[in-house]
Amino acid sequence: MDTPRALTVAEGTFGVTPGIRLAGQLVFGHDLDALREAVNRVASAGYRQLVVDLAAVDRFDSSGIATILDIKSAMGDAVERIVLLDVPERLQRALANFGVTSLFVTAARQSDTVRALGAWRPKVVRAGSDGLP
Repeated sequence: MDTPRALTVAEGTFGVTPGIRLAGQLVFGHDLDALREAVNRVASAGYRQLVVDLAAVDRFDSSGIATILDIKSAMGDAVERIVLLDVPERLQRALANFGVTSLFVTAARQSDTVRALGAWRPKVVRAGSDGLP
């Protein structure tokens, strides 16, 4: 039996648009605070767009879906768009079943939307640094 993979959160940018890459399990019982904190940093910096890369999410449950919805809430009313990148098929179906797909733009890695944003650049963390590049 496979050992459950904890959720990992990486911050960076797609071109100049802030991005968050998730990997592992987006499920109840896993610490989702790192994701919430990353989204709050983006929101408090006044960004109006965000890309959330879900390609490496291998499991989710209703808590994970709620957390994705919390991203929209945390970004506030001024948000122009949140792009969910490479959403796993099961998660796409779940979001559709909940009737929330219209809250997000979904895109594949090779789509025009992603090419227009620019390449992924991971955030470089320096001592005393807590902002996005």
